[in-house]
Amino acid sequence: MNAFAKRYFTWIALIYLAFSLFSYFENKTKIFLFLGFALIFFAVFAYGLRSKNKNLTIVSILLALAALAANISADISFLHSKSIAEKYRDVHKISGYVREVSADRDFMNELIVKVEGVDEEDASFDIILVTEFDSELSRGDFFEATVTAIPMAEYSELEYLRNANEYKYPVIAVIENEDDLGLTEGGFRLSVALASLNSKLSARLRVGLGKGAGELASALLLGNRDLLSDSVLRDFRRAGIYHMLALSGLHVAILMGIFELILKKLLISKRVRVIILAILSAFYIALTGFLLSTCRAMLMLWAVYISYLVGRSRDAMTSLFAAVCIIVVIDPASVLDIGLQLSFLSTFGVIASSMIGAHVLLIQNKRKDDTVLIKAARGAVSLLLTSLCVFVSTLPAISIYFGEVSLATFISNIFAGFLCEAFMVLALAFLVFSRLTVIAAPVGVVAQLLASALTGCAELFSDIPKIMLSLSYPFALVLAFTLFGASVVLFGIKLPKKWLLAVPVICFALLFAVNVCIFSFSRSDKVTAEYIIGDSIVLSSNDGVYICDISDGGASNFYSAIDLAKANCFTEIDGIILTHYHSDHQRAIDKVSDNFKISRVLAPVPVTLDEWYILEGVARALEDEDVELYLYKPFEELDVLSGKLAVTPRAYGVGGSHPSLALSYAYKDSRITFASPPYFGNYLEEKGNFEKYVSECDVLIVGTHGRKHSESFDLFSTLKKGCEVLISDLATLELSDFEKYIDTRRIILGAEYKKYELK
Repeated sequence: MNAFAKRYFTWIALIYLAFSLFSYFENKTKIFLFLGFALIFFAVFAYGLRSKNKNLTIVSILLALAALAANISADISFLHSKSIAEKYRDVHKISGYVREVSADRDFMNELIVKVEGVDEEDASFDIILVTEFDSELSRGDFFEATVTAIPMAEYSELEYLRNANEYKYPVIAVIENEDDLGLTEGGFRLSVALASLNSKLSARLRVGLGKGAGELASALLLGNRDLLSDSVLRDFRRAGIYHMLALSGLHVAILMGIFELILKKLLISKRVRVIILAILSAFYIALTGFLLSTCRAMLMLWAVYISYLVGRSRDAMTSLFAAVCIIVVIDPASVLDIGLQLSFLSTFGVIASSMIGAHVLLIQNKRKDDTVLIKAARGAVSLLLTSLCVFVSTLPAISIYFGEVSLATFISNIFAGFLCEAFMVLALAFLVFSRLTVIAAPVGVVAQLLASALTGCAELFSDIPKIMLSLSYPFALVLAFTLFGASVVLFGIKLPKKWLLAVPVICFALLFAVNVCIFSFSRSDKVTAEYIIGDSIVLSSNDGVYICDISDGGASNFYSAIDLAKANCFTEIDGIILTHYHSDHQRAIDKVSDNFKISRVLAPVPVTLDEWYILEGVARALEDEDVELYLYKPFEELDVLSGKLAVTPRAYGVGGSHPSLALSYAYKDSRITFASPPYFGNYLEEKGNFEKYVSECDVLIVGTHGRKHSESFDLFSTLKKGCEVLISDLATLELSDFEKYIDTRRIILGAEYKKYELK
């Protein structure tokens, strides 16, 4: 049970990796951590000298040197990235080839490219290329382009992976016009050739197995996860089996296991098999694009092969830390890669479960007369133990990057694990024998059935309401790191009682439950309304969360609102309320519904042919999802979170794409009202139903979108005294409109975010 006993290299590697990560933190946090560890190193060193323990003294010195080396390496990486960002800013002519397509949308693309020339001078570094149009660039294409280079730290519109950072990709190269981009003929590049082979194999799988099964096979075998639809990715994430789509040790182990079985049947000696498998594993890693998670798996696998060739025993824990250290030494910024972090932590959890399992009687006391049920029970206990250990070890990273975890993960992994392994075996067999119809046809049929079963399993768990547990509650991150740290400490010392390992998990569960209850009780009798610049309002309570889109309907506004909902511990969207129709609504709703669980979409009754067309597009986006689409009438009071919400009719100006409208929400004795700037001039004269919504409101938000008013009107005289007025865009109003009311109204100018509590 003493995981790190006499594994001095493991401790040194752990410190190196930790300080490599700390080096990229903010200066204040980094200094605090460095001082804390310096005191620990000094204490250990002093104790070693005092007790005359040479090993302890030497190890403490090596730990300090590892920390120093990690910091220096990270600083060199940072300075290199900074020099590239400063040298290649502004307008340049670049040439190179596409390494990966990271995002492909109707109106723009984001690609990772290898730059080989800048302004006719040789260069060699990776950047992210953004085309503000739908380009035809694909992986392996050579190109020349005139770009505007912007350091990543100064670019705020990137939708690439969250962990993409300025150290790995220091420059964002933007192409605004199609005429500035052209394809060129390139010479031989091994990476391009392998990418081309990957694409051909992927195409063969998609043609032979069909769209759904072929895309899934391409993702599991070749790492082409971008081929999968957003809805499939969402289902796998909500089912807690998303890790199966990321190439890692599981995939490498399955494939190498198949090849080893074939070589064994061919009566090839084990020493020769080891050499062949090492070469095959290296080729496979290169074929899939040298993903860091697969590189980690390959290095660990090579440790197994080398240990056999030299006749030495292999230690899994040492192999894990050695593999990750090699990757970080070669590429210091890789320590920030979420794929490598999750691969490392999950593998740590698997190794921990195997060591703990050695002391679990139900798993180890195997007998020859065991029945099938007993064997199945042992296997289930082993899988549950592995899932629990992986959950504990990955929880800190999951808390930071995703903020939520699936409650189905412990059960779904048992079912999906078997299906995934069987499907990979059959998909590989189909790929090998695709030219032999006699073999490929039946194999393909079974593979398609398994693919349907795997995606069906993910969809089944994904459709369970409230299956996701938010990790955004107060103190959740602290509890997650405390759980992981306590588990590592207990795992790294000799325990007199093995059951003590369960103590951190039990404490975490109890403390987290108490934390959730306290947080939920604190907001149980109120509705929170939060305004976001860009004109969206998020309404939330213990009953759920609604997003009111009163802006231009762009996807960015929805995602800002959804991020806010997730920060408030919501993992599902109870409703999206559209106040008007815009061409972006269809794309936004389609994207949001493919990535998040939505229960309702409420939209106004269309009044023009164009609005009916947009509504039809929204309905198509929701037709495969279990989402209620409700059409409401002007001034109809909608039941939202135990309150009433009403929206006025829309009024468009000549040539305007954004209408004048207003929205009001009342909860108990509180009312909040939003209005686009020109609304009052158009509607207040009618003395309609909405007049009381304005005169009785406690908060009035004057938004940024809509036509500017052309006539003066007394807006603030209709508001009751003490009403708070938030004016998002002062340019839409004249100072004379409100300056005489400043003493009797709380007026806020230019706020980008504001939170209100309605009680």
